[in-house]
Amino acid sequence: MRDRVAIAVRGAIIGSTLGSPMRGAKVFKSLPFYDPIPHRMATSETLEWWYVASEWLTWDRKTPLNDYRRKHWNYSTTETAFGIRNWDLGWRGPYCGAFANPLSDGVRSLGRGLFWGLIACGPDSIRLAFDDLSFDHAGEGLRCGLAVTILSAAMLQGSSVTESLGLIQPLLGHRAKKLLDELLEMNIGGMDPQDIYQILRVRTQTENAHDAVLNFGIVICGLLLGKGFDPSIRFVAGLGGEAGENTLIVASLLALDSSVSVLSDWFKPLGSDFVAGFGLMGLDIPRSLEDFISAILRPVAEPAPFTVAPDLEPEPLVGLNLAELVDTARALLEAETVHSVDDKITWQVLANWDGKRHDVEGALCYRGPMALEPTLKSSWNIATREPKSKLAEGETFKQGIIARPSTESGQAAMELRLADQTHTIPLPEPMSLYMCGPLPNVGEEAFLKEYPAEKSLTLGETFMGRSGLGAQWQMMSFPAFWVDLEELFIASPGVICLATRVALPPGESHTLVFSGSPGGVVKLNGQEVIRYNDTHTPSYLAESPYSATFQANAINEIVVRVIRNNQPLAPIAFYILDASGKVLNPTSQLWEKS
Repeated sequence: MRDRVAIAVRGAIIGSTLGSPMRGAKVFKSLPFYDPIPHRMATSETLEWWYVASEWLTWDRKTPLNDYRRKHWNYSTTETAFGIRNWDLGWRGPYCGAFANPLSDGVRSLGRGLFWGLIACGPDSIRLAFDDLSFDHAGEGLRCGLAVTILSAAMLQGSSVTESLGLIQPLLGHRAKKLLDELLEMNIGGMDPQDIYQILRVRTQTENAHDAVLNFGIVICGLLLGKGFDPSIRFVAGLGGEAGENTLIVASLLALDSSVSVLSDWFKPLGSDFVAGFGLMGLDIPRSLEDFISAILRPVAEPAPFTVAPDLEPEPLVGLNLAELVDTARALLEAETVHSVDDKITWQVLANWDGKRHDVEGALCYRGPMALEPTLKSSWNIATREPKSKLAEGETFKQGIIARPSTESGQAAMELRLADQTHTIPLPEPMSLYMCGPLPNVGEEAFLKEYPAEKSLTLGETFMGRSGLGAQWQMMSFPAFWVDLEELFIASPGVICLATRVALPPGESHTLVFSGSPGGVVKLNGQEVIRYNDTHTPSYLAESPYSATFQANAINEIVVRVIRNNQPLAPIAFYILDASGKVLNPTSQLWEKS
């Protein structure tokens, strides 16, 4: 077992280095070998997480996994930035990855899911994978990551690619399941690679290189190619997407049935040094690739001793009940909107925004045995009935709660006191923006003209709205970082202007992200910083053309012109990062009436 896992780790290092230069490729590129030829391995957040997780499994399992993550792994990039923000606000899995996270369907779940299926392969692998991935993923991102966990566990035990893919179908969301069904009907090995490149983007309806389903499809194509290690990893790298992640996965899985000699030509150019990025903290970083591989192997169970003809018998495999792993994963996925208070209490959350009012509806769920006499305190207005009863072993009770922000200042949280324990339970705060509209968009001219409302950010002034109606600036509440305006457009073309004034540390570098389809125009402190017209599913990453980096003033005025043409408007991601990539919660300044 350890030998098979060791060669899979070597494959992962090769795949990450081969694929990294090809991230986001706009066309398929045929690679004869590394391009360019490396002098060392490429840095990989995923492989560094493997190291952190292996250290946790080996030395410190008494510490909760995600507490250990926050102590030793600080990559505030892509979707992880939102998981870190939510964890630091007090949210716990699985709701930590689902709440206010525009990047919850990102690709980073796939390579981390692979770890739990290979290195931590065992009855607990799905629960551990779920705890890890739900830190910063939800929906398709979480489901695809768990699917890779089971896929890798099955292939580690000797299941064929098609057998393994059959196992994971019940876990997938609609987009990924539909894509997998279509790929299984294709002759991937007999198709032109550029056609496959186009098919994947058409079927997933995205050009977003970070999308979990697109990259999951690329991984599946690599496994179905059926041409061996070398051609398959070069093929996957050439398909773009998050190529470093995808090639890491495919190279690792195909290496299971390869040998060190097959991988040697790929491993030699990487030298001997392990290369880490900036996010590892408080751990002794491996100096060499061999040190890294040894560290990853530490938690892998030793094979049972042979009793008969050891030179002839195959190495015994884990013998997992894969169907039980699938059932466990399906049960865990039913609790995506749950915040874990402790092992007997959960907080099920449903936040309702209607623009002007922000209600949080939910239920505290208790599981016995316990004496149930809870009390709740909060700076928010809380409506609930506090039960008084005793719960027997296995008995459950749900305490319904409605919470609404009050005019008092204070933390967005409830304090739950039960017996001799006190728990702080977070509440989802809204994002407040000023809105004016809908305004007319005649002949789809909105990209070309500035509207009077953009020039006059004052309350009480009336502007010409759509259909001759008046429109004024008014404060609206939205889910943090998400703005869904489709209902306000009433299924017709138009323009809605959004505005806010936020306080930031002056002189420091920040990044503003505004991402939606078909697009719009953003002005920051009077200067246009973002403009795009994008009809496909957008990327919510801080990348061109959806973002702008700027030096902050003490107060920063942001005005957004959101445009709707004849197609429905997708939700818009709207957030600010500091120079380290940390997601900020800037304070909005209230306007005064003119």
